Amino acid sequence: MSTKPVRAIILDLGNVVLEVSHAKMAAAFSALDPGKIHPVDGMENWPEFDAFERGAMDEDQFTQFLSRHWGVPLTRKSFREAWNAVFVGPVPGIEAVLEYAGKSVPTFALSNTSPVHIEYASAAYPFLSNFEKIFTSYELRCRKPEKVIYERTRDAVGLPAEEMIFVDDRPENVSAAKTVGFQAFCCTNNASELQRLLKTLLAVNISFDKRI
Repeated sequence: MSTKPVRAIILDLGNVVLEVSHAKMAAAFSALDPGKIHPVDGMENWPEFDAFERGAMDEDQFTQFLSRHWGVPLTRKSFREAWNAVFVGPVPGIEAVLEYAGKSVPTFALSNTSPVHIEYASAAYPFLSNFEKIFTSYELRCRKPEKVIYERTRDAVGLPAEEMIFVDDRPENVSAAKTVGFQAFCCTNNASELQRLLKTLLAVNISFDKRI
């Protein structure tokens, strides 16, 4: 456990702040035309998915790709409804955790995501406005666990990585953040565990205050 003071917190959105289910999204797409659209469990590995999340393909282009891929004419409305079905809702208790964190140090989010998801989530879950900023793969033009996304986030926040906490639900993203110097930890859909972790790490700040 680091003994450096914590000056910022960065949280992943999916399955740290908001519970998401790709199975739920797959079912929503399949329901549009059960005879043609098959489950999309492997969508995250598609080059087009990657391009959409890193801002190299816009919403219309991605929708057109899916329409061609499945041979089903998707409208913007039908695409968005199925795409945003991935959201289950806030991780229970997370709003209180974010309130606690935000009172201690600036709190940010870093997510591999698309503009469509951010637009929907920001409207559906107003408490996300408590983040100082949500850093996204499509704006930064790179995705976790690529090293550059952590470097660009670090530079945008303007603090040494060693003085920031990063929490993600995927071990490979946590490992990559550590290579840049972040105090990085894994947590999945567990607000109580996250709060205990943050309290332990922020306690270092109290000990540093006492030295002044």
